[in-house]
Amino acid sequence: MKIHGRSKDIMGGSKIVIIGAGSHFTLGIFGDIFRTNDLWRSELVLVDIDEERLNVVSKFLMRVVKREKVQLEIRAHNKP
Repeated sequence: MKIHGRSKDIMGGSKIVIIGAGSHFTLGIFGDIFRTNDLWRSELVLVDIDEERLNVVSKFLMRVVKREKVQLEIRAHNKP
């Protein structure tokens, strides 16, 4: 499974990888990234072997990124 959500004008930021991203801890980590403008324009890679949980978390985060117009690219993978 690969899910991609791309915000406009992503340019050369950091790459942040969260292993076990289907966990509820991911939402807290995302909140920290969201509040740290220095991390905007980054790529957030979510990885979890539980495809269903990963799907729920990634879709939620993509909706927030789109609604708030955060410059953050989100990719989700269920295989490391």
